[in-house]
Amino acid sequence: MAAALGADQLPYDCKKCRTVKGLKEIWGCEAPTTELVAFVKCPRCLGDDPSCTRCKGDVRGVTLDRCPLSQNDPKLGRLIRAYAAWDKGIAPVEGGFMAQANAFVEAVALFSSEAAEWQQKSMDEMKEKARG
Repeated sequence: MAAALGADQLPYDCKKCRTVKGLKEIWGCEAPTTELVAFVKCPRCLGDDPSCTRCKGDVRGVTLDRCPLSQNDPKLGRLIRAYAAWDKGIAPVEGGFMAQANAFVEAVALFSSEAAEWQQKSMDEMKEKARG
């Protein structure tokens, strides 16, 4: 889940929750929802132990009834951003990613997200042109 959050691969978007009526209730932003929001790989057994008290051996993992973004604390947020940087080849060393100003780190995340959206749009347009 952290990897997907760091790579902006989940549908949850706090900006959408603030503007789309009813989305907070659907995604479980402020309170648990009756609908399943997501699965998280079990941190205890990775879904391999049927006797695990947390996931009961469910290979899908532990169920979430809240938006993962609503459960983040600042430390987890930093770890997720560090993972995203690590995934791009930037190690969290002195003078590296972890030493950068928070504004820069946030800008990198924003720019990466925007770049991914534009790349997807470009790929979709190329697929559409190839079809017809």
